Amino acid sequence: MKKFLLIVSSVIAVSALLIAGWNPFGSGEKVGLYKPRTANFNAERGAHGWIEYMKELKRNYYTGEIEIEDILATRKALNKFSRNQSKSNDMEWRTLGPDNIGGRVRALWLDPNNDNHLWAGAASGGVWRTTDGGNSWEAVESFNKNENFMSHMPIGFINRTGSGIYYIGTGSQHENFNPSGSGTPGFIGNGLFRSTNTEGTEWERVFGPDQYFNTNQPWLTIDAIELDPSNPEKMWIAHSGGLDVYIHGNADLEPRPAGLPGTAVACEDVDISPDGQVIVTSVNTRGYISTNGGQSFSMISGTLANGGPNVLGAGGNSRIEFAVSRSPENYIYASVVNTNQSLRGVFASWDQGASWYRIAQDVNDSGTQPALFQPFGGVGGQGRWDNALSVNPLNPKQIFLGGLVIYSHTIVGNVPSLSNWEQRSLYSTNYLNPFAVHPDVHRFVWDSNNIFWACTDGGFFKSTTMATSNAPTFFPANQGFVTTQFYAIAHGEDGRTIGGTQDNGTLYQNLQGPTENHGFEVFGGDGFDCEISFLRPELLIGSSQFGTILRSVGAGFGEFISPPPGSSSDFTTNLRLVETEFDPYSKRGMWWGADTLLDAFVFDEQVWPDGSVTLGYVPEGHWILHFAAADQRELWTQTTENMYYYETRVTPDTTFFTVLDTVEVITNIEFVDTTFFPVDTTFTFVCDTVEIIVDTTYIDTCTTFQNQIFCVTIDTLYTFGDTVLCEVTDTIIDFDFFLNFDTTFTYVTEETIDFTIEFIIDEHVADSLFLVDPVQSLFTVGHGGGLGIWVTRDVTNTAIDPEWWFIGNVDELVNSMEWSPDRDHLYVGTSSGRLLRFSGFNELYYAEDIDNITVTTLITGGPPINNIAVDYSQGTGGPDGPPASETVVIARSTYGVQSKVLRSTVAASTTSSNTFQSIFNVPTPLDRMPVYSCVISKDDPNVIVIGTEVGIFRTDDGGGNWYEANGGHMDRVPVLDLRQQYREHWEVLNSGVVYAGTHGRGIFDNDDFFSPWTSVEENEGVSTVNEPLMSSLTVFPNPMNTHGWVEFDLKEASDVRMVIFNINGQMMEQIHRERLPAGNQQVQFSAERLSAGTYLIRVEAGGIAETKRFIVTR
Repeated sequence: MKKFLLIVSSVIAVSALLIAGWNPFGSGEKVGLYKPRTANFNAERGAHGWIEYMKELKRNYYTGEIEIEDILATRKALNKFSRNQSKSNDMEWRTLGPDNIGGRVRALWLDPNNDNHLWAGAASGGVWRTTDGGNSWEAVESFNKNENFMSHMPIGFINRTGSGIYYIGTGSQHENFNPSGSGTPGFIGNGLFRSTNTEGTEWERVFGPDQYFNTNQPWLTIDAIELDPSNPEKMWIAHSGGLDVYIHGNADLEPRPAGLPGTAVACEDVDISPDGQVIVTSVNTRGYISTNGGQSFSMISGTLANGGPNVLGAGGNSRIEFAVSRSPENYIYASVVNTNQSLRGVFASWDQGASWYRIAQDVNDSGTQPALFQPFGGVGGQGRWDNALSVNPLNPKQIFLGGLVIYSHTIVGNVPSLSNWEQRSLYSTNYLNPFAVHPDVHRFVWDSNNIFWACTDGGFFKSTTMATSNAPTFFPANQGFVTTQFYAIAHGEDGRTIGGTQDNGTLYQNLQGPTENHGFEVFGGDGFDCEISFLRPELLIGSSQFGTILRSVGAGFGEFISPPPGSSSDFTTNLRLVETEFDPYSKRGMWWGADTLLDAFVFDEQVWPDGSVTLGYVPEGHWILHFAAADQRELWTQTTENMYYYETRVTPDTTFFTVLDTVEVITNIEFVDTTFFPVDTTFTFVCDTVEIIVDTTYIDTCTTFQNQIFCVTIDTLYTFGDTVLCEVTDTIIDFDFFLNFDTTFTYVTEETIDFTIEFIIDEHVADSLFLVDPVQSLFTVGHGGGLGIWVTRDVTNTAIDPEWWFIGNVDELVNSMEWSPDRDHLYVGTSSGRLLRFSGFNELYYAEDIDNITVTTLITGGPPINNIAVDYSQGTGGPDGPPASETVVIARSTYGVQSKVLRSTVAASTTSSNTFQSIFNVPTPLDRMPVYSCVISKDDPNVIVIGTEVGIFRTDDGGGNWYEANGGHMDRVPVLDLRQQYREHWEVLNSGVVYAGTHGRGIFDNDDFFSPWTSVEENEGVSTVNEPLMSSLTVFPNPMNTHGWVEFDLKEASDVRMVIFNINGQMMEQIHRERLPAGNQQVQFSAERLSAGTYLIRVEAGGIAETKRFIVTR
């Protein structure tokens, strides 16, 4: 059975319900009706999987932990390395967006004098600004690409002093790996930076971490920079070393106020009352308060006014967020997270911290009501990841809390109390829904007109009604905020891209949106490996965590096609697709008989010397039209000899009938040629005398064969013991391909009777020809942990469920896979650093061929193998051409060990495990940083491009010399995936283009290796070539409706390729004919899938191309 995922968006319906006064959260219904994600569901679109995966990528190979000195040493070495290289070697990268879907953002500054002027910082995508209220964003390249400091990409906080100087804090404690709050964050910062002018075009570092790591080292993370209301040049800075005060222009920090921890322990939040007298902060996951303008602090402790201990100053916390009202009352609120990531409580103080009240229950408390408030999920949730808190500027008694979604609580009366919370946003990534806010909320900000901004894992969401409505509406404000975190990407034949992302699902950019780089989500969850089919360009394949795989035609329904395990234990899902239009080894196809070809059938009865009789034949040279299973393209096969239809050579078979007591007319009985399937069909009737008329208009040799002629003879008498049961009154076989016979059954007894009818079926109905289907695909999914590596040839045939074949197993996790250019080998890289080669796929076409697959270990272990690249510079091999290249390059992640890029030139044939050699020839410690991805130039195997923790590197001499290649819009950002269009220019529009999937700056492309079309005149005509191989190109009929013909002359035998484009240059169809003979040629093509309009058909042969225009009418 096929399973489909259907996402329906209806703005009209929602609008109608709003007009009718519908409340999306129910009238007066409380949050208890909302079912929060459980710990397992959190992993479906949450932080834990990402955290563990980032740790696996960035850990030190020997210690297994993130070692800060590794990261800092790499940054220092990179700046020195890049200063010594020539900029002429740089690669110019162009951003592809998506430009409408934001990535994770924690930092947002609103200009107090201009609500349309905002600066923002992405979790791994640098600094951005807008001057039109978020309608369009642009990167602050002066900061993001500043060569004097490195790895500033994770932004924790942004603020501006009263004198107009911008301060930017990098890194965030809230991205820690350890759920308890200890450990190291995913993207550590590089200190505190400031602009040296009010325009924000020049920058310098104020404070930064030391090169050598120690616990809670200052300035690795900065989560808050708040201005003191009494002095707009004075800043309270919450960083990994504690809470400190800095006054702009001074050489050093102010003395740390009394009462705060003197040692270097992390501070994650600070908030200040409008008058500057009340300051609350979270240091070492404990709450501190000052009521004298920060001269001294005390830890918040004691007993709650409404009962129970005050946990703000106790152990067992992993995060505390504070919010202070903008009103004169200085109402204070705090959201506290347990060490198990669940809510420990929300607390309120209306007397400047003298007394505190609990206003939300601890998730861990036993005996609480079933409708438990779980804003971060339950035990094992993600409270360190999501915890935003803010007070309504129009009502100091209303508090907003951000977790998985947004919640609100309004205190009634003059005393805070424990009460229900109400949901204020929907958990959805359907941005057309006005009540939806992207899951995982990190920060709230209000502008001077009380417009509300939410910072989420999906960028920004604004609301003009948040302060005044119980059903606020939201809209995304992410245009141009290109900060999506991609895990994996793929591309189409025309520049379309698709990619799997962190918390934004699988995003598709089809070049047909409001902008060229507009993207939309086609599959949910966290997205991973994906593909766009070459054979069927409208077919998309995506994946999400734990082994879920989906395919979709035209970005519509998502059909689940995961192999038999159904799921895996691996957060990532690894897959690879390879396709060919001309598989020279294909054993797939179908049998066609002479009697199927009615148009060409010649009736000519002959008696042959062996006694057989033929009723006619299909003459030699006839062209048979059939269709590829993969994409239903037209295929043509020519008969090389006469194909005969036989009357004799008979064999008996049996059909069983059961007699009951009614008269029925039975139709569509299918008789099957015994050469393929035995007949065993059961029918049921009852009566005194029954006349059964069997009229079969389709007689099939098997389910895909049509209009078969059968010679059937039925005995005229059948007996059951001595009783006559039935007799045949008529038997007719005609050459209109109808098989008719009337049979009368005579009633014999009161009981139901089983009896047998024996008849004769022609064993050799007709000469048959096997029509090979050369259009083939191989699609593989790799599950580690003993769940298997699976392969199917059916992924592009959406008419059927894929038949999956188990080809092998690995105990560790599968990290990467790639097919060899000749499609005979599959390379598999694992989390333990093994590289395996599965071979024999050119002999695997049916399940019974699985024994042809062999496995060879090419690398026995080491750092995880994150990417594999193969060499297409020698083509795709085949029996009639030169063999494909055996060169393979692998990329390895983790810090602390060398040999991160390895190459073998004999990977397809070797049986040795030591042919891979390190080629990453860069200075230490750069050679020990993680390398995530790699490609080999399709035209030169010595040109290799790799994606690293700090962007792109390239070599042009096989690894002898490397240089940084982060030109154009590319930043020093992790590049987790690289793909190149290896197909030639006559097949695709983007031949040679390299695509980069970054974890924080979206998708990029580069055309350094782009192969354009051969020289063809802009208008219709022939490219300039001496003595052209092809001439006299015409297209007819013109206009056409359902089919057309291309006619041309060939000077000599040649392969011919035809490509149809619409007037916008989009490729619509491809047709290929191999080894057409010299002379006049006529090739038919289908126009049925083309809408009415004007098209161009380009015909290539022997290195030249000619283009003609034609019109399709309807």
